[in-house]
Amino acid sequence: METVFGVKWPTATPIELTLLFVLFVVVGIIFLILKYIQHQKDRQLHDHNLFLFRTKRLGLSNFQIKVLNNIIDILRLTNPSDILRDPELFEEATGRFLSFLKNQEEEEKSFSAICRDLTITYEKLYHPVRFKKPLENLQDLEINQLLYFNTASGETFFCKIISVTRNGITVKLFRPRKELQPLARSQTVKIFIWRVGDAEYTFDTETEDLDGSLLVLKIPESFSRDKEFRHPYLDVIIPCSVTTLASGKTDEDKTENGTVFKVNDYEAVIRLSGKKDYMAQYTLNFAINEFKFEIGTKIISSKTIAEGNVFYYTMKFEDISEAARNVLKNYIYEHL
Repeated sequence: METVFGVKWPTATPIELTLLFVLFVVVGIIFLILKYIQHQKDRQLHDHNLFLFRTKRLGLSNFQIKVLNNIIDILRLTNPSDILRDPELFEEATGRFLSFLKNQEEEEKSFSAICRDLTITYEKLYHPVRFKKPLENLQDLEINQLLYFNTASGETFFCKIISVTRNGITVKLFRPRKELQPLARSQTVKIFIWRVGDAEYTFDTETEDLDGSLLVLKIPESFSRDKEFRHPYLDVIIPCSVTTLASGKTDEDKTENGTVFKVNDYEAVIRLSGKKDYMAQYTLNFAINEFKFEIGTKIISSKTIAEGNVFYYTMKFEDISEAARNVLKNYIYEHL
């Protein structure tokens, strides 16, 4: 093609035009693919951060989050938060995860500790509570409660309660059936049950019928309640008095009135108008339901509000009678 100035421009052939069009299309597709990949990465980062935030808020430890990430990898979940909403996903992967550990010849002590963390993780994810009333008997165990047990030969098995009767507990085992043969015969096992918001329970019992992945455990006459969880504070407004005990023969006990602001089984937050010495020993007096408490305490932390010169002291119970502790526990259990 020749211009008015006599300059000749090359004219594109149909093939060249087609190639140029294809080039533009390919560049456009590559650009869209790169944008999509970046979008997926941003979404995965967002989902991961949200997952970490939710698990931390539920109180999972770093190790428990690591174990949960391994379960998510087994399930190949695109969004890790999906497991927070579906306990069946957790249960589905647990068996494969434990089989993997077994094949890696994980030590039984470590294997048992992982089962404990799996139990606590499951409870925090799907049955989050601040407090559970202690068991009076094993018939009060909830359906879907996880537990694990050790056999006399040193093997550890992980399972979930399916039903509870007067004489037995039926559990579903999270292991392939070929790995359950050691349970085919009746034997003595040690049961571990972690109830988040309560305590760990242990007892020895006998296994009975094994039907596929379902096993019946006898309910024993006694059990132990150990490793109690720290209970949350109960907000209260209870008049009290705090007596500073004399530190020498020339000193005298000094008593100041205040208010019990928060209380749990082990300590109380007291509101006072006077400053206290961390090194001193104190006696805390108050009454609940006509029961008079007299508890030996010491200060473990404090908070000062400048306006009004108000002091909040956290006092740990060091000397409390069994009767007083039981009355306090019952009061807290009824009001949480």
